[in-house]
Amino acid sequence: MKKRKYLYLPIETKSREFEAKMLLALEAVNRGYAVIIGNKSMNNLLKIMPTGVYFYMNSTSPMQKIFAKFKSQGHIIVVHDEEGLVQSSDQRYMDGRLRFDTINEVDSYFCWGKHQKELVSKVVEEYSANTKVVNTGHPRIDLLRSPISLYENPQKTEKSTILINTKHAEYNHNKGENGWIEIMKIHNMINSQEEMDLRLDQVKYKKALFSEYKTLIEELSSEFSNSNIIVRPHPSENGNVWKIFAEDFPNVVVDRSKSVGYWIKKSDVVIHTSCTTGIEAFFLGKLPITYKPIPEYRFGEALPDLVSFETDNVKEVVDVIHSVIDDKFNIDEHFDKNVAKLEPYISNISGPFSYQLIMDEIDKIPLIQYNISYFNHISLSMKIFVSHLSNIKNNLLNVETRSISLEEMNDVVDKFVPILKLRKRPKIKKLINNVYLIQNG
Repeated sequence: MKKRKYLYLPIETKSREFEAKMLLALEAVNRGYAVIIGNKSMNNLLKIMPTGVYFYMNSTSPMQKIFAKFKSQGHIIVVHDEEGLVQSSDQRYMDGRLRFDTINEVDSYFCWGKHQKELVSKVVEEYSANTKVVNTGHPRIDLLRSPISLYENPQKTEKSTILINTKHAEYNHNKGENGWIEIMKIHNMINSQEEMDLRLDQVKYKKALFSEYKTLIEELSSEFSNSNIIVRPHPSENGNVWKIFAEDFPNVVVDRSKSVGYWIKKSDVVIHTSCTTGIEAFFLGKLPITYKPIPEYRFGEALPDLVSFETDNVKEVVDVIHSVIDDKFNIDEHFDKNVAKLEPYISNISGPFSYQLIMDEIDKIPLIQYNISYFNHISLSMKIFVSHLSNIKNNLLNVETRSISLEEMNDVVDKFVPILKLRKRPKIKKLINNVYLIQNG
């Protein structure tokens, strides 16, 4: 009877993490692992599941007790911070996402690049933690590199397409007017009146930027009336606000149902304000335009701007879009001129892929192996069913940013299998809503 090691891949924000986590999952399965992937409702299953590696997206304050509980159940905790690449400052990153007792519960910490590794290592030393810090790059960058980037190749329309990625959750949060501030408090990121005043200034800034983006979209809709304009709100934003606004403009569509990579590939240019999507567009050969109409540099993240065309006015945005659509902008020259700026921050721009380096590290962890028939036990099936009822009670299922269907799972696997040249197509089994087991037969 075959035995498997187990890897757990919870997904916080589907549009950001799903495909990169699936890439990692398929590599793990190819190496003989069984993978549990899905939204965070899987957390209620861990006490009855085989012990394995729990791979999470941050080590912020609320995760300390959760990690400690999982470790007491025999699981290994590894972290790769989804927001570890783009931050407003090193100090704010360490204070807001690293300097918590949580770091003592983390066995391994994977980093986007050399710069983040230095910051994480500094905090690990401060807390005398036993955390292993490893520079692996990130699988989200793997998705932008050939041949993996070919897994999804949407056909461009005859019309030009302008993608606008908004990032105004501080003001336009999906949990309401004070949603962002309340989350900051929960994560222990506001611990003084000075910090509160700064964060309230940030909300005011994003409110003003939100208004500027509305003006920008209105102008672009008129100037490029024969173009498609796609507005993709940040996952934490209230998308309905944008949908209501877009009703007045026939060529403006609000859509975040697909990954940002999908829309970047369909687009001619990408507009953002200090957003990671600017870096993703850069790697996919599209011109990122960083729009900064308000001179406020306390809250912007500089890294995406380093590889973007930066402007503070609508006229310049219009002019550069025309130059791209008319093939007058040399995007290859722009890439060659700027790519070296990212090397200290992203280690997998070239060379080995991150998803393979991560699995090389996980392979080093001594794990118990379980029989492949483990999930056929009636007693376990009943425990999983009881856990499913608990998830319903706690409203952990069917959240917009976390709902994952079996059809979506199969679709991504079918796209990746030929690109990755896997020996066989893995089998997918639904455990509960939005949580799946992937393994080879």
